[in-house]
Amino acid sequence: MTFPEILKAIRDGKLTKRQVREELKRKNITSCDVENYMEFIYSQLDIKVKSDKKERDISNNLYARLGIRLKTARLKVNMSEEQLGDKLNVQGRTILQREYGNSTFNLNEFTKHCYALGVNPERVLKGLWK
Repeated sequence: MTFPEILKAIRDGKLTKRQVREELKRKNITSCDVENYMEFIYSQLDIKVKSDKKERDISNNLYARLGIRLKTARLKVNMSEEQLGDKLNVQGRTILQREYGNSTFNLNEFTKHCYALGVNPERVLKGLWK
C-alpha cells in the first residue's frame, strides 16, 4: 500500500491507527520513524494525533511541521542525527527534539541546519503556512 493509498483509506475510514502502524512497519520503517510518519500522515488530514504524552494538533504546530521537513531532508542525504549534530556542534538529541517539534530554534540555527543538509532554507519554508 502506497502513502497516498494509506491517506485515502484513513480518510474513507477503512484503516485504524493500529492498522496504519502495522502497514508502516511492513514497509521496514523503524519504530521511531513510524511515529514520525504517523504524525505526518495525520497532519496531511488535519486530524488530531494522540501521542503518548498529550494530544496536539500537528497542523497548527509550526515547529512540528518544520521538524518533519528537516527530518525528511536529513533522511534523503542518509545522515544520522549524531552526524548532523556533529556538523552543527550540537548533540544528536537536539536534532531529534527539533525534528519532533519539541524544541524551538532561531533563524540563524535554522539556516545552519538547512545548509548542513545541503538544502535551501527557502525551499524548506515554502508552503509551510496554510
